[in-house]
Amino acid sequence: MSSRQALWLGWGMVFAGAAYLSISATEDLTEGRWSARLSGDRVRLELRLDSLPWGSRTRLDVDLADLDGLRASDFERAEGPSSFRMARDAGTIVFEGQGGRRPSGTYGFEPSPEFVRELSLVGDPFPDDRDLFRLVIDDVSIDLVRSLAAIGYDELDAHDLVRITVHDIDLAYIEAMQKLGLRPSMEDIIRLRVHGVSAATVARYEQLSVGGIPVESLIRLEVHGIEPDWVRAMADSGIDAQDVEDLIRLRNHGIEPGTVAAVRDSGFRALSIEELIQLTIHGIPASYLVTACEAGLGDAGLDEIVSLHNHGVEPTFLTGMAGLGYGSQEEIVRLKVHGVPVAAVQDLHDLGYRDLSVEDLVRLQNNGVTPDLVRSLADAGHGDLSVDQLVRISVSGVEEVLAAQ
Repeated sequence: MSSRQALWLGWGMVFAGAAYLSISATEDLTEGRWSARLSGDRVRLELRLDSLPWGSRTRLDVDLADLDGLRASDFERAEGPSSFRMARDAGTIVFEGQGGRRPSGTYGFEPSPEFVRELSLVGDPFPDDRDLFRLVIDDVSIDLVRSLAAIGYDELDAHDLVRITVHDIDLAYIEAMQKLGLRPSMEDIIRLRVHGVSAATVARYEQLSVGGIPVESLIRLEVHGIEPDWVRAMADSGIDAQDVEDLIRLRNHGIEPGTVAAVRDSGFRALSIEELIQLTIHGIPASYLVTACEAGLGDAGLDEIVSLHNHGVEPTFLTGMAGLGYGSQEEIVRLKVHGVPVAAVQDLHDLGYRDLSVEDLVRLQNNGVTPDLVRSLADAGHGDLSVDQLVRISVSGVEEVLAAQ
């Protein structure tokens, strides 16, 4: 963990996220108590902010050489007065106290007049000492302020700089975003960084010719784990790459570009995003749509396809019944529900029963009239019997029915 990370972790909610300004004006972060420990050529400073009701502490690791007036030998001598300074562009922290193996004392803060003047040129004529103190802790340079102003960010305040440093945003990151065609506000820059949108990600979108995505959309895509190549593949499959909400819905339902492309190439009519999702929810593969097209149902409503699939209508049953003249969804489902086999309907057609309705086929199936029975009757000279006669024969016997006839 870096010294910067340790600092912000130590001060917890004081500097968490967008809560920087939640500190009241009466709470002074620029003075408190300190202690120090030497480790090689590094010094660990522990600061305690007495002004905060919970007495929060934080640790900051700095080079011994950066502490003017403090020497390694000071940690070896007997206790005595100790005075040193940590000067950075935004100001100087002044340490006073007692030296020795574990020196300690109080600290105060002196803002840098030059840094304050520079901030006034970019829109912050009256920076708060608390923000300046944080900039010292994060070692924000005056060159950064000037560089940001040079690339268009000339209305910053000390608080903006605090947030930039907390989120490890450097000039290179901002410049990279600008070179890629984005002109994000500082607030957008921070949000992009917080949500992990890298310059490389934005560059990849541009490389794949799916650039021009707004900042908010870039963030939402990143949050949902959607990568540029996936978006490009979806675009190639016919999905609007700029409609981020549709992309997110497809991703959340596990729909991959290959699935969308297969549906597109199935010959079935164009499906909406909602229909693609319903297709996935019901576990209907693109190959089933190919079969539906072969059965003449390429323009059917999705609810019809779902009904066929949910009733267990296999592709062979679907195409078989359609080939015999029973091509509507209602007809096919009814025949499937009543267990009418395709082979039986085909045999009846071959025996001359070509104009049977679905109701006729269901009656024959439910009453045990099989093609073998019809064939045996035809062989016995009774080849032109009605459905009613066939049902009665199956139920009562051929002699009784023929005698009655």
